[in-house]
Amino acid sequence: MDPFAGNQVTMNTKAPKPTGFAPQQTDAAYNFQRAQADAVADPRLNMKAYDKAGLSRGKGQQGYAAAGAANAYAGQMAQAQNIPLMDAAANANLGLQQAASQDQMGLALARLQEQAAQQQAMANLQRQANASGFSGGMFKNLLGSIGGSSGGLLSGLMG
Repeated sequence: MDPFAGNQVTMNTKAPKPTGFAPQQTDAAYNFQRAQADAVADPRLNMKAYDKAGLSRGKGQQGYAAAGAANAYAGQMAQAQNIPLMDAAANANLGLQQAASQDQMGLALARLQEQAAQQQAMANLQRQANASGFSGGMFKNLLGSIGGSSGGLLSGLMG
C-alpha cells in the first residue's frame, strides 16, 4: 500500500465572515452623536461661561454663547458624519485582512502538497532503484542532487 496515497489537502470549510461593525451599531453611534450635537446647540448651555458676578446677562453674552453653540454643534456633527465612514473603513480592512489570511493558508497548503508530492516521487525512485539493483551509494548521491531542497526527507527512507 502506498503510504502517500491521497495526499491532497483541501480546505472543506468556508472561512467565517470577519466580525466588524454591524449597520445597527453604526446607526446607533451616529444617532447618539447627532443627539449630542443637538444638545450642545442650545446657547443657554454656553451662556454660563460668559456670566460675571453682579452683572446681568446682555446681548453680547448671548451672541458669544450663540457662536460657541454653533461651533460646538458643527464639531459634533462633523464627528457624527465621520462615524459611518470610519466604520466602513474598519470593515473593509477586516475583509482585506481575512482575504490575506486565506491566501496565506492556501499557500501553506500548496507547500504541504508539493512536499508530499516530492516525497512520493523520491520514494518511487527509491523503489525503482531497489528493484533494478542500483548500488546504494550511487543512488544516494543521485537522490541527494535531485532532492536539493528536500534535505533530510529521504534519510528515513534510505536508512
